[in-house]
Amino acid sequence: MGFESSANSAANPLEGQLIAECQAGNHERFVTLVSPYLQSIKLISYSILKNSHDMEDVVQETVLKAYLHLNQLRDGDSFKAWLLRIAGNEARMRIRKDRKHLYSSVEQDFQEKSFQPRQFVEWRNIPSEELGRDELRAALNAALACLEDGYREVFVLRDVQHLSAAETGKILGISEGAVNTRLHRARLQMRENLTPFFKSPRPMSLSVPLKMMLLMGKTWMRRTISCRHVTSQISNYIDGQVTPELRGKIEEHLRLCDRCSVLVDTVRKVLYVAGDENVFTVPFECKVNWQALKEIRGEKKA
Repeated sequence: MGFESSANSAANPLEGQLIAECQAGNHERFVTLVSPYLQSIKLISYSILKNSHDMEDVVQETVLKAYLHLNQLRDGDSFKAWLLRIAGNEARMRIRKDRKHLYSSVEQDFQEKSFQPRQFVEWRNIPSEELGRDELRAALNAALACLEDGYREVFVLRDVQHLSAAETGKILGISEGAVNTRLHRARLQMRENLTPFFKSPRPMSLSVPLKMMLLMGKTWMRRTISCRHVTSQISNYIDGQVTPELRGKIEEHLRLCDRCSVLVDTVRKVLYVAGDENVFTVPFECKVNWQALKEIRGEKKA
């Protein structure tokens, strides 16, 4: 997919105007400015905390800090990314404060982990009306909840909120390389978790690589790339981040390997259904006290 968020005023002139009005002192407009992003704040906060009570506090604190410090938003920065960075920082600070004995940096652990798909049920041709079912929404939420800490947040920010790798890295305090690594594994895990939800009369054969060898011969096998290599490059391939030479090799492999072809197409299907942030629900109704924000603003001025 490779969605990238862009500068406020260029991408959304109305939002840029609202920001300018708020920064100029018309704070009544802040409600209109921030309301479209409350669901996004809730989702990233919950994905980090997995606790609705803590999430409620983080949402309130995020909105308050954004309200009080809007003048710190630099011209050209993404308002959405700035908001989610505040939310991410607040959520991580709460984890450090409340669960010090459980908190540690997991950067090294993530580098040591690997993930290989095990399910190859054919569900790439599921009709669109099937994807809108309430049961699928429940399955998506369950699949997201099953992602490990570190993977879940990256998936939400990149593939649900459509932020860039750079913005995601700033929010989570990790490198772009770590973002890309975790995103790839999160996508594969989401696909693996969702696959049992779909039924197929014809499960994929696990002997496809052998069939390829018989069809093409050992000489071809020495010149092409393996299923494991294709699996490791799926996200880069989908996001258009591979060289033309590697893209050609992957596409040649996909023409002959049904298993890898299904894997690529079903990952794409996951990204398609996850692309609407409203698919994911969190057990919380935002209760921001807008009147209290106005009073705090008045006290600050005084």
